[in-house]
Amino acid sequence: MKRTPGTFISNGREYVALSNVPHLTGVAAHTVTDAVSTGYVTVRQFSGCKVISLADVFRLLDYKEGGK
Repeated sequence: MKRTPGTFISNGREYVALSNVPHLTGVAAHTVTDAVSTGYVTVRQFSGCKVISLADVFRLLDYKEGGK
């Protein structure tokens, strides 16, 4: 499996660095910020890097679609 920078695996779950989410998904940074501040996605921290789970990335895409 090919790894890309800004992705992590912990306990069998894949995570994406919060700073990479807009680049990977095409979602505007302010939309990601809104989703985090409202608690729509859960932010975790690994070795000083803030990450969200891949499942939350897909939820974020649904959040974006709902905002249109």
